[in-house]
Amino acid sequence: MVCTTRKPPVAPRSNRTFWPGLMKASDLADYAVVRRDPTHTTYHGLDVYSMGPSSSGGTAVGEALNILENFHLWSADRAQALHHYVEASRIAFADRNRWVGDPAFSKVPTSALLSKEFAKNRACLIRSEAALSSPLAPPDPRSSTTCCSRGTGSQQPYEGPLTTHLVTADRWGNVHASQSSRPAGPPSLCPDVASAQQ
Repeated sequence: MVCTTRKPPVAPRSNRTFWPGLMKASDLADYAVVRRDPTHTTYHGLDVYSMGPSSSGGTAVGEALNILENFHLWSADRAQALHHYVEASRIAFADRNRWVGDPAFSKVPTSALLSKEFAKNRACLIRSEAALSSPLAPPDPRSSTTCCSRGTGSQQPYEGPLTTHLVTADRWGNVHASQSSRPAGPPSLCPDVASAQQ
């Protein structure tokens, strides 16, 4: 894995630049899994679990679903349902960008971001006839005040095209999926090992 990361295999006619990684054998030897609690919310009576911080997916998807619960999407036409989905996602990702990080270095208000009250306060931003403008101002989810301000937030720095998702399967039906959204670069798959750099 280290040699593949440090010298990524590139197809001879590839027109893309692949930068070598900085991984060392000691990085693997020193690695320890950090177990964190999953996020949890409900959506119309269904339990929804996902990765907790430092992954941002669980809080963003959970908040978006909680926002969407405030609308009767089953009676909306397809365009309106998609509009509400996009706007709920826009709101959740604005909040994610402000509040979600590595809990080893910052206090992430996961419970507050996933609260139904916070979602109800954020849902009032969505209008059927108009799209929100970005960037959207994220309020403090720990505050009990209404969040219906349509203020504009500050421009977030460009993170680059860093999210990569890889799924592979072998002839015996074994499947491996890996997703990397970190600024360390794209995942590198070792030719003889079914594991990806994360």
